[in-house]
Amino acid sequence: MPHTFQRRKDFLSLTPEDERALRDLHGALGKEAPGFVDGFYRHLLSFPEMQTLIPDETALERLKQLHIRYFSNLTVGTYNEDYGEDRRHVGLAHARIGLSPGWYLGGYSHYLTELLPRLDRLPGLRDTGSTTAMQALIKVVFLDMGIAIDSYIAQRDGLISDLREREQLTRDLLRAQERMEKLAFFDALTGLPNRTHGMDLAQRLLDAAGQQGREAAVLFVDLDRFKEINDTQGHAVGDRVLTTVAHHCQRLIGDDGVLARLGGDEFMFVRMHSPTEDGCDALALAENICGTLGRPMTTDDLRFEVGASVGVALYPQHGQALDELLRRADIAMYRAKMQGGGHHLLYNVDMGLQLQRRIAVAARLEKALAVGRLTQHYQPKVVLDTGQLCGVEALARWHDEEWGWVSPAEFIPVAEERGLIIALGDWSLDTAARQWRAWHDAGVTPPTTIAVNVSAAQMMSDGFAEHALAIVRAHNVSPLAIELEITESALMHEPAKARRVAARLVERGFTLSIDDFGTGYSSLARLQNFPVSRLKIDMSFVQGMTTNPDSLAIVTAVIGLARALQLRTVAEGVESQDQIDKLRSLQCDVAQGYFFAKALPAADLERDWLSRPSR
Repeated sequence: MPHTFQRRKDFLSLTPEDERALRDLHGALGKEAPGFVDGFYRHLLSFPEMQTLIPDETALERLKQLHIRYFSNLTVGTYNEDYGEDRRHVGLAHARIGLSPGWYLGGYSHYLTELLPRLDRLPGLRDTGSTTAMQALIKVVFLDMGIAIDSYIAQRDGLISDLREREQLTRDLLRAQERMEKLAFFDALTGLPNRTHGMDLAQRLLDAAGQQGREAAVLFVDLDRFKEINDTQGHAVGDRVLTTVAHHCQRLIGDDGVLARLGGDEFMFVRMHSPTEDGCDALALAENICGTLGRPMTTDDLRFEVGASVGVALYPQHGQALDELLRRADIAMYRAKMQGGGHHLLYNVDMGLQLQRRIAVAARLEKALAVGRLTQHYQPKVVLDTGQLCGVEALARWHDEEWGWVSPAEFIPVAEERGLIIALGDWSLDTAARQWRAWHDAGVTPPTTIAVNVSAAQMMSDGFAEHALAIVRAHNVSPLAIELEITESALMHEPAKARRVAARLVERGFTLSIDDFGTGYSSLARLQNFPVSRLKIDMSFVQGMTTNPDSLAIVTAVIGLARALQLRTVAEGVESQDQIDKLRSLQCDVAQGYFFAKALPAADLERDWLSRPSR
């Protein structure tokens, strides 16, 4: 009856404002309904007991269309007795086919679970706000759930009259609504406001700051080593680390601001502060966050150093809108992370320009890879005792049609960040093998080995050893002609897996060397377990050894270590006769650098080095 339906609405506080909010969502959610229903039935039919209730495709399609209409009408915005009667008929239909209330109500839960995280990205929320829309949607879902349960009771007993059952249902629905609202607004793991609720709270804080003529700061916090902990120790330990981090962060900000978990290992702080030209208060908080999260923390008797990078953007100096401020704080955080983690930076305009440049580099690099605009140059490696060529290193070069030459120091980090490094590495290996075959077929004796750089992502990709072998064999080249250079830090990231991959590569005939040795943190014990043949001494130490005693000590130690392990050494970046003399005195085996030659196009290398009577 009408008064019964109205009591339901009053009980749930479903107001005209809620109805307007739902009408604002109607168009966008109507478009979402078919995709959601398809996903829901895929989930439903994964259970054998459900498959027996839906006999054929015709019945399945009929139920899907019913559900599409059903979920589309959730946001129709007019909730009266006619709406309630329509909902009762739907509930009765499901009861008659034998679908238990648990499965039926699970559909509502699945609907909210799928929809709520992306609600704030739907169109139609500019005036309403995602929190208002979320609350309204939860209310109407629970209105429908109550009607559905009534339908099941009516189907069973023939009437809706069991008062005790109705009272218990009312209590259960109220508790369920409270639980659902908590899940909708708060992160289940840390208890902090989730992204949607946190953004709403932060916007209110910024609005208040504007009204009071005060400033505010938005801090974007990203954990430096969480992925490593999660990958090596498991998700259960990772979850406990996140709850510990959340506890520390909550203690730092107290009740004087907003703290939210944005997702994954990212957090947001928003706080008003005293007017200052340089954001000293905000930077002090950022420094405190870095210091606190940089200290070792203990979880389940395991000791971790998580670390954090923090970016800061100020209101109103860096923007008025929260989305804009958070984006700029994210940019500053990214720049802080590039400094090695554990740093904090205040946003400035140059950071935005640098990010735009990196985005442009990524787009142009991807196109250059696709259409073959990269070239490969080859830098000679020379035996110090004889001066003879013993190999070359293949180095990617990129000439953009508009920008001209783009430095590898710029485009290789971008390739790593943007997921292009594996494609770039495959291209380099393929080009090196192709060039070796071209020299051989032309009657030119190729270099003994061509060294190709291998990134950590490439090495750790599934089946890399077999993939690399297939690339060189496609050109009828022996893997003995290819040396793979792997950075020390790549080997240390996942040492057990790296060791297995390295062993498979050597078994297939490749030679391995460790590039930039001395810049990572490998131990002697770990180094002994890797089947490498050469250590390449980082150019920063080579170039500094004639003037810096510390650099000389490192070069001396690396050469001594290599000799003890029966490995050959290659000095990178050699530029002077003094450096050559010192390396010879230390019994370094091989050198490369501008003293001998820069990286050369294949034709120039052939003319200047490969065609010599004696190499």
